[in-house]
Amino acid sequence: MTLTIDQLHARINCLEMHIQALLSSKSTLKHNNASASGFKSFAKAVRHHVRSYLFNIHFTNTGHSNFNPKNTDILIEISAMWNDISYEEKLHWAALR
Repeated sequence: MTLTIDQLHARINCLEMHIQALLSSKSTLKHNNASASGFKSFAKAVRHHVRSYLFNIHFTNTGHSNFNPKNTDILIEISAMWNDISYEEKLHWAALR
């Protein structure tokens, strides 16, 4: 994937804004609090997409459209996604709360 100079400039500006937001926050978050509140924000944002993803996998494998993913399966997938993101991204999600 090649990026143009304008696209790179836009990405750098976006990253700089995120860094400034993290640095300018006056309240420091403890690791556990950031993780807990960040996870809630993250889970709320991606829950619908994870549910659709699990439904599509089941539909592709079986062809049955009468499947509702269990909440535990959804949370397992969200937790795996949460563990894959960096600490800085977790702080970003905590700041959105």
